[in-house]
Amino acid sequence: MTTTKNFLFLWRLAAVSLLLFICVLPAAAQTNRADITGTVTDTAGAVVPDATVTITNVDTNAERTVTTNSDGVYVAPFLEIGNYRVSVTAPNFQTTTRENIRLQTSDRLAVDVQIAAGGVGTNEVTVTAEAPLIQTETSERGSIVTGREVTELPLNGRNFTQLATLTPGVSRVTIGTLSDARANNNGDPNAGGQGPGGGNPVGSTESARFARSGGAVISANGQRPTNNNFSVDGVDNNEPQFGTIGVFVNPDAIAEFRVTTSVPPAEVGRAAGAVVNTSFKSGTNNLNGSLYYYGQNSALNAFAPLIKRDRANQISSGNPNPVGKAVQ
Repeated sequence: MTTTKNFLFLWRLAAVSLLLFICVLPAAAQTNRADITGTVTDTAGAVVPDATVTITNVDTNAERTVTTNSDGVYVAPFLEIGNYRVSVTAPNFQTTTRENIRLQTSDRLAVDVQIAAGGVGTNEVTVTAEAPLIQTETSERGSIVTGREVTELPLNGRNFTQLATLTPGVSRVTIGTLSDARANNNGDPNAGGQGPGGGNPVGSTESARFARSGGAVISANGQRPTNNNFSVDGVDNNEPQFGTIGVFVNPDAIAEFRVTTSVPPAEVGRAAGAVVNTSFKSGTNNLNGSLYYYGQNSALNAFAPLIKRDRANQISSGNPNPVGKAVQ
């Protein structure tokens, strides 16, 4: 009896462990963190093994220290986005620092450092980093939309996914069940997903849930809007029923978001369309805050000609509660 109980306990423990492992896998696979890698060489081009490389986030003063291998290569993975400097020290060499290194969402930057021979007490060499002309560390293609663009460019309904169209190959979808119905019905809930006179006259569930704010109906390179993959700080942000975004992040909380339109890396998967990875703002050594006001005034609204005509006819007939009244 004791042997049977022990077996059942071990079996249940193994099942729970396997379940937890499966649940953790997606979180471990997708990430918005960035990597810095590079090679340390001397002025003659020879690699420098066992050099100490210190990567410092200048916004928070957080440091990461790694050592070059026998090939002079170092890798610093899973870094927060932000501004960095890289310092390299080695015996009998001058300390060399590269500054103004900007890490963005899901970046993998090659920061090679060349150090010169020198004794103890020699001056430190500082190099101002420049963005590489060619991305050699990854085959991903897309673009970054910065937090300043998110907060200062016009947004209808504070829907940040509208700015994904700044990326080449990305457009809004105006035809279909999941579509940007604003292009047709101007926000009229009774117009259905296909505008006045089209679709469900009382508004379909999909349109009512997503299309009123434009939703996340973006098409990358002609793919369907349900073929995209959304994440926030590396955490899955996909709505399972209709295959679109799950939660619309507050624009003021967004540091930046990356739209990848090429074939996504293996750790992302799922998406034949765009991969939209959003990063929250992180803390710094300075105290920051924001204040916004969001309002809509009916005096500033615009209506489609058909809706405006029907609404005028209903009001002139004396109907106080017209069925087709547009939202104001």
